[in-house]
Amino acid sequence: MKVLIVVLACFALAYGQSPAKALENTINGLKEQMPCGFPDMGIPSLAPLKVDFFDLYHKLWIIKIYGDIKNAVISGLNDFSVDDVTMNVLTLKAGLSLGFRSINIQGNLSLQSWIVSFLKIKSSGNLNMTLENLRISVAVRFGMVDGVMKLMDFTPTVDLGKIEFKSTGFVIGKLTMKIVNSIAQKVVMNLFNDHKDAIEETAQAIVMPAANDFLKDMTISDLLQLLTGPKEPSEPCIPPAA
Repeated sequence: MKVLIVVLACFALAYGQSPAKALENTINGLKEQMPCGFPDMGIPSLAPLKVDFFDLYHKLWIIKIYGDIKNAVISGLNDFSVDDVTMNVLTLKAGLSLGFRSINIQGNLSLQSWIVSFLKIKSSGNLNMTLENLRISVAVRFGMVDGVMKLMDFTPTVDLGKIEFKSTGFVIGKLTMKIVNSIAQKVVMNLFNDHKDAIEETAQAIVMPAANDFLKDMTISDLLQLLTGPKEPSEPCIPPAA
């Protein structure tokens, strides 16, 4: 405990600001770096994020979806506000809430079969989907187990305002396309609401083991440095030309 108190005292003296404010500054620094990615960690540009291929399949009662998305471009991942940040260095607990104004997903979508009662589609077109007012809140707690730093708790909460579809090219006729987009909006929003708990549990199952593998060789001082970022400013991100 004495060692921990000394480390925390040194942290406070070194940064001259509250831990929560230091964490908020770190998040904003990551936000500014997202267009350039994080080459040292092998992470490409996240604003926009480009994904070559998504495989799709879903079955719910009379609704069946088979297909894939190619050449997807996800924009807006860096268009977020840091609405709430908490950090307690004594208990090693932290929390944050991020509000994403608008995340747009575009790509080439192929549907082998989409059956909604009397409506059946087998076609290809351009996907244009927007997630509006997405909010992600996370509460974390760290601890020491047998001298090893661990992520003891990771609790995510995901909320979504609405989904908008403006996809084109799947069927002939503007009226029919408007109907398809309207159905898609309702189906996807209902799927999100119905599977919200499963989404949060899946995120927890993925993050916990990955984080603990990353933390296994870290000290408390290393963890605080990671959460609050470097003292020296890094070079500004200059996104590569499109």
